[in-house]
Amino acid sequence: MKKLLSIILVGILAVSSFILTTFAAENEKSETEIEREKLGWLLDAFKILNTNIGEARIYNCVAGDTYNDAYNLYNQDELATAEEYKNMKDKLYSAAYNLHVDVAYAKTAYDNACKEQNYNNWYSDEQWNEFQYKLADLKTDLEPYIAGTNDYDVWAITNAYNELLAVYNKMTNAYTLKGDVNKDGVVNVVDATLIQKYIAHEVEFTGAQKMLTNVAKYESDISVIAATDLQKFIVGLNGDFGNNHIFLDEQ
Repeated sequence: MKKLLSIILVGILAVSSFILTTFAAENEKSETEIEREKLGWLLDAFKILNTNIGEARIYNCVAGDTYNDAYNLYNQDELATAEEYKNMKDKLYSAAYNLHVDVAYAKTAYDNACKEQNYNNWYSDEQWNEFQYKLADLKTDLEPYIAGTNDYDVWAITNAYNELLAVYNKMTNAYTLKGDVNKDGVVNVVDATLIQKYIAHEVEFTGAQKMLTNVAKYESDISVIAATDLQKFIVGLNGDFGNNHIFLDEQ
């Protein structure tokens, strides 16, 4: 995931810099003005990444610190030197290639992952055991942080976090017949009823089942609307039910 985000961000940065260089040259701006505008384009590139890549938000990784420094330099009242803008631009490039998860964010992800339960044996033993192993690995790497010390390895935490996320995504995406929350191979009123029972706290759902309800923010926003939409889909009134792209390719 880190590699993919780096490629996306670096691509945005490269295109932005090329466009700005051409634009600035045509308008005969000073070197300082050109370098400041280049830095501004890179800041905008981080915003684009922040808007479009979901969990890869800049404030959830170490790049957020670099972004803040660059933002402050760009927006200070007095112009800095061209060299200062160049150096800050280089730091942003470096951050793009070296995204690692913020430790506090990894701890929150760990806490949330601990809440997942294998209700009704939805996941296979192999899937669930692998998930538990990765969860234990992340806990081990987080222990110094949890204990309140600074003696933790941020890259070990990042790797463990990414591995846990990959396993979770894989096991929750293993069954993708949207609407089939009881996993019997068909989408019918039984599934709508089961969603209503979940809303009424009569049954519990795994993360995979929550995704199958077709609610975009499935961790918090499943409501009676989900059951209604499913009922409409069953009778042919909601043809787009299965096309909101909740599920991700496991790669």
